[in-house]
Amino acid sequence: MLPIRNGRPETVWKTGPVTLLGDAIHAMSPAGGVGANTALKDASLLGNMFAQIVSEHSEIAKILNAYEKQMRAWAIEAIASSNRGAEKLFKMSTA
Repeated sequence: MLPIRNGRPETVWKTGPVTLLGDAIHAMSPAGGVGANTALKDASLLGNMFAQIVSEHSEIAKILNAYEKQMRAWAIEAIASSNRGAEKLFKMSTA
């Protein structure tokens, strides 16, 4: 049996010129079946945010900060859902 570790999207970091998406920031157990969907949701939002930078001449740091805030909110729920799936599937605690 291999250990499964979760990302920590609730941890806030200083926004810089680089950001993360998908498993790079919110790795989770595959038991919930939401990892790929969450990564695609991140990519969609980030793409839309980059389009906003171009169309509105917004500052990249401001846009990335808004992306990270939104991503963090659904990543926390996705990881919790994945943990609930693992608990049911493996009949064990993930805490």
